Amino acid sequence: MIQNKVTKYKFSVIIDQDLCKGCEICVEKCPFKVFEMSNIVGGYGVPIPQAIREDKCTGCNVCVIFCPDMAITIKKEA
Repeated sequence: MIQNKVTKYKFSVIIDQDLCKGCEICVEKCPFKVFEMSNIVGGYGVPIPQAIREDKCTGCNVCVIFCPDMAITIKKEA
C-alpha cells in the first residue's frame, strides 16, 4: 500500500537591513501575513518590516519576487 505523506517544511525569512528601503510591498503582498512593519531602522534610515509570523511562511517566494531591492531571502530548514 502506498501512503501519501505530507511533509511540512519550516522556512526562515531573512531581510537584509542594509538593502531594505521599507517600501512595505512584502507586507502587502504576502498571502500569509508573515510580515509587519517594525521599529527597527534599516540602512536607509527608515523602519523596515520583520517576519513576525515566520511559522506561517510556506516558502511561496511572493515576497522575494515583489521586493524591488532584493532584500528578502527564504531558506528551507532541514
